[in-house]
Parts: sequence; C-alpha cells; structure tokens
Amino acid sequence: VGGGANGNASNAAVMTPLVLWHGSMDLTAHPDLYKAQLHKLGTAVEGRLANDVDARASGIIVNTSGLIEDVGYSYILEAIQAFKINVVLVLGHDRLYSMLGTHFKKQAKEEEERKKKMEEEAPQTTPQSSSSTLTPIPKLIKLPRSGGVVSRDAAFRRASRSQSIKRYFYGDILPPKSPDATNANATASSISPTTAA
Repeated sequence: VGGGANGNASNAAVMTPLVLWHGSMDLTAHPDLYKAQLHKLGTAVEGRLANDVDARASGIIVNTSGLIEDVGYSYILEAIQAFKINVVLVLGHDRLYSMLGTHFKKQAKEEEERKKKMEEEAPQTTPQSSSSTLTPIPKLIKLPRSGGVVSRDAAFRRASRSQSIKRYFYGDILPPKSPDATNANATASSISPTTAA
C-alpha cells in the first residue's frame, strides 16, 4: 500500500499484488501460519481501502479455498473476521449455509449479552458509542447452484488455481505450435528445385 503526493493510492500500489507464500500446497499443514497470513492480508486490504476512495466504495470479494472439513471451516470464519466481511454468500452448499447460520446466530446472541453487560456497567454511555465496539454480524445469503453445474474434483481445481497464478504473473501463454506468418518480398527471392541423391 502506498500513497502518492495527492494522498490517493499510487498507481504502483494499485497494481502491485501482495503475495504471501504459505510454504505448502496443503492448507492444513500449518493452520496457525495460514490464519496469521489471513490477518496480515486483511490488514493490508484495510490499509488499501483507507487510502483509495474508489476501492473503498466498490468493496472486496474474498473467495475462500472451498475446504470446509475440519480446519477449513475455521479458515472460513477466520477470513470473515480478518477481512471484516459484512455479507457472506454460500453457493449451493446446504451444510455450510447451516453451519454458518448457526455460528452467526450464536455470535449475535453473545454480542447482545455483551451489549447488555456494557450498558449495565456504564449506564451513562450512549447506545451509539457502545454499539460501535461490538463485532458486526455478517449477513448470510444462500445462492442456488445453477442447473447443469457439475462439481469439479480436487485435482481439476488445483490445476486451475495453478494456471490462474501462472497467467497472473506471466500473462496468457500461447498454445504450443501456434501458426506464424512471415511476409517476404516475392521479387527479391527465388525458388530453385532440389534433387534427391
């Protein structure tokens, strides 16, 4: 994140990605490191949004890994917290939607109890000032999966992610043996027959 002379984010900062290497292709290998990296990225994004009015107005989209078993679910919750997500979209996954709904209801109940406790301890505090310290509960929206959509297996998703990363850093790779045209001046060249010996 950088700032230009006029206080807006510089073009270099806008175009330069922040990439953190997890050290493993397996996200479950180092959960504490992964969560720390989520928070570091969240802080960097928050700084970028603070310095760029257009980016702040447009918001962000965070696409999680799709891993919801075991530690993957805690990664989703950690990403929601790290990036201060206010809307969570669940695409065609009933179980994840139910799990997140239960979690957010529990979180809302805990926040309500915390709010009551804060009001009891400091009755002179206005509701606006006490509610600003509470953690916002994201809105949960379930989107149906489009008809005809087929789930992709892990190997396909891994190859697709790898290709996307290569495309981002190296550009679109031309297909092998792509045709090439060369223009030549026909009057300046001659064709002579060859004989096989």
